[in-house]
Amino acid sequence: MNFSISNTEGDNSFYFHFYSDAEEPVRIPNTPLQERGDGKIDFNDYQISEFKRDHLSHHHSGAIHSKDKKGNKLTDGNKGINFDDIEVSRLVMVCAPVQIDKLPIHKKLDNTKDIIIHLKDDIQAFTLHYDVYRKSKIKEMDISNPNLLFGGYIMVAMENKDFGLRIYAQRVGGKPFWPPFNLILNIIGE
Repeated sequence: MNFSISNTEGDNSFYFHFYSDAEEPVRIPNTPLQERGDGKIDFNDYQISEFKRDHLSHHHSGAIHSKDKKGNKLTDGNKGINFDDIEVSRLVMVCAPVQIDKLPIHKKLDNTKDIIIHLKDDIQAFTLHYDVYRKSKIKEMDISNPNLLFGGYIMVAMENKDFGLRIYAQRVGGKPFWPPFNLILNIIGE
């Protein structure tokens, strides 16, 4: 996966490109998580769509868009939080990758967009978290996280933007297991 920040003046959008999603049909839950009532993920309740996502974007307005390589949108009605409603920081997306050796190998790396993390051979299932934070409140961000992996947070921001992105990995609680497919959860606004 790689990510980028919009370089347009006044646009605080974040774009994520998932290498494997561009090659395989996206899986969509039959019952949206917010409607399940128990907050649990049922991997058997997912259906395979015909959509191959090239990138996913989180916009300042709260709009969340998935687009394929031709620019077609996956219409799922997801709407996140408007960045103006973020006081300090807000989790906007969580990704749980499949077992690492089952991920496709991507040979062309872009040092401006790709983050390379060297994993131990015995790495267990983990999640990647993406928080949007208000740059003027960075000193107020909570940095206590007993489940934090890989030594800390990656902070990404552009000088002319009001918001930045904090990326971090977290160990999975309980009995960790690798999901059967890459799971991407967009956190819906309140």
